[in-house]
Amino acid sequence: MNTVKLSSLALLGALTLVACKEAPQEIQESETQSVINEQLAMTEDFKEVGEAMEEVKTTYLYVTARTGLSLRAFNNLNSEKLAIIPYGTRLEVLEHEPQQTMKVNNIKGGMDKVNFNRKSGYVFNGYLSKYFPPEDDMLPAGYAKELKEAYPNVSYVEANGGTASKPVNTETLMLPGAEWHEAYFIAQKIFDIPNEFTFPKQTGKETQQIKGPKKETDSWFDALNVTRNANGLVELQYSYDAKKVKRTVSITATEKGMKIQQIRAYK
Repeated sequence: MNTVKLSSLALLGALTLVACKEAPQEIQESETQSVINEQLAMTEDFKEVGEAMEEVKTTYLYVTARTGLSLRAFNNLNSEKLAIIPYGTRLEVLEHEPQQTMKVNNIKGGMDKVNFNRKSGYVFNGYLSKYFPPEDDMLPAGYAKELKEAYPNVSYVEANGGTASKPVNTETLMLPGAEWHEAYFIAQKIFDIPNEFTFPKQTGKETQQIKGPKKETDSWFDALNVTRNANGLVELQYSYDAKKVKRTVSITATEKGMKIQQIRAYK
């Protein structure tokens, strides 16, 4: 009888000891899970904050209007003119207007609210671009190199062919995400398309040749050739033909972006 009692007491003691050892482990695991849950919640909070910060990230665009861009008091083209913003100016965009409700010089766009010289006002966003415009007399290779520092997806390739007496030089610049008028203004600067050739209408005849204002002669000729379809522009090609060289600058839309290509063939 005493032996049974002693055995029972021993078994009860053992069970109690095991329970005491296991209880802190359960508490520890519970506390660990609680800490993990708190960390996960904080991670989600940081993620939400990061996404919110990304949404309000400041946008800067550059003025591409050769003669400058008007800063206006309100979001219409007839409101008071507050200032003229010079070509190449980097502007902070406060509010972007995605709807293309107006047209200026064959370019569609809307009015963005911007900051300029501690003034806020509105500008026509058809003359704004994420790509900074080329400076005067800037060579294509140099411009492309500077662009790639900010936009690595921009590409530039130069190739030489032909013969020793009649060489052919080809330069190709790819601008991801650019629009027709942006590519045209850049091409006009770096590939010497005369300013007299303004950006053409995006709708109209399937083929159109726009001759320059200068009278053609037997020694030279230049023109802007426009190709369109039902959706708009297909190709813009500036052609210059002289006694010693023939030069073409073409602009086309591709899956990788706007493609600008100049081919110089020496005669």
